[in-house]
Amino acid sequence: MEEYSLAHDYLTKLTRIISDENDTRDLALVYYYQGLNFYREGNYTQSMIEYEKALAIQRKLFSEGHSDLGETLRGIGVIYDNVGKYELALEKHLECLAISEKMLSKDHVHIAEAVNNIDVCYDRMGKFEWALEYDIRALEMKQHL
Repeated sequence: MEEYSLAHDYLTKLTRIISDENDTRDLALVYYYQGLNFYREGNYTQSMIEYEKALAIQRKLFSEGHSDLGETLRGIGVIYDNVGKYELALEKHLECLAISEKMLSKDHVHIAEAVNNIDVCYDRMGKFEWALEYDIRALEMKQHL
């Protein structure tokens, strides 16, 4: 756990240094990594706060979409999934998939992760027909990766 504390310290210092530059991609990335660090510690509340800060900046910077935006949405979706908010998780994972399909090659691992996350959400919601569709798609992608 000491490594997480050290990471928080460095990321907090970095936030102070670059926050004078207003809303930049670098600042969004710092918030994203703070969120990821809190997630790994199991602090989903603080993780969500940091991810939402990153998301707000990314939505301003990348109105057409960007892989950073997709990754932040994935992180938020995973938190919602972990706390049992499957509808919200699904919403974020579907948005992540749409952005990833627009920005990345069709066999990119981030697309496969998004498809798998959507499959898991549908399964946990008891929507097995929808889950099966994404399960098949994930299996097809796995054969090509």
